[in-house]
Amino acid sequence: VIMPCYNSSRFVKEAIESVVSNSIFAKCELIIINDGSTDDTELVIRNVIDNITNDNIIYVKTENRGVSAARNTGLELSRGILISFIDSDDVYSPFFLETLSSIMLDKANIDLCFCHFATSPRLKICNNAKPKTISTGKVFDYLLYRTKKIGLWTAVYRKSVIMNNNICFSTGFKYGEDIQFLWRFLFKSRSVAQVDGAFYYYRLSDSSAMSKVTYDKVQLLDVLSSLQKELDVNSINYSKRFRNYSVPRAILSLAKDYALSRNLELFRKIQEQFRTVKKGSLLVHGKIVVRMMALLYIISPKIFYLAVSRSRR
Repeated sequence: VIMPCYNSSRFVKEAIESVVSNSIFAKCELIIINDGSTDDTELVIRNVIDNITNDNIIYVKTENRGVSAARNTGLELSRGILISFIDSDDVYSPFFLETLSSIMLDKANIDLCFCHFATSPRLKICNNAKPKTISTGKVFDYLLYRTKKIGLWTAVYRKSVIMNNNICFSTGFKYGEDIQFLWRFLFKSRSVAQVDGAFYYYRLSDSSAMSKVTYDKVQLLDVLSSLQKELDVNSINYSKRFRNYSVPRAILSLAKDYALSRNLELFRKIQEQFRTVKKGSLLVHGKIVVRMMALLYIISPKIFYLAVSRSRR
């Protein structure tokens, strides 16, 4: 389990304890990478791990290089055959590791198993959930159309796939690097499994990278562009669908974020990019609420901005 952390003193104790309390943690390792924190994160971490008798926790402090570099350090230090990730302000269900790894240990051809995440502290904890295999194409659809709540940290990965294909986190991006890693892994996966239910609590906090509204978030479009090139090589059949939906959907999300933050300047900047892309796929794929939102944005960006910005009241 790889946990990068930066100025996480408020929540890192809960994150560590959620990993350690997993039913099979004695057979696992937790690698904590302190990415140059300037608050009391190190003190909190040491207080927690000093009271844990297991010797399978590795703690490393580095200079501040960003979350991608921290995760890459974790990958280099890892010794297990399976890999998972957790952010330092999030929480595992007590059955996360056991439930997701069980089918991968039983079937050597399954390279990834994922569950869903919840944004409420009340996780759907069900220790008898059974993983089931699904097609890689179906996972592509989940990610592209965002019809399931899945992310980098809601999965367990086979390490050999990562190592054999030189998959790592791009250190040049602040946003979207997690999605890039997940897509790249899927390109090389033989078989995938899923578990119904949320076994991961994703905390929507002010410190979350995705909660910060800046124009730097358009880096996500560069990530999607790089993935498009890789899809052209790895999955010709899926490439067109990705091209027609991923960028306009990302721009729509950015427009919503900028409207919610009532930042009209950034909203207008992203609107210029929306004019250059095809929009038809937004009206026929994904959740109905997204399609309705897209229709409003296409018809009248001004009304879209007013409606979304006022929804915060």
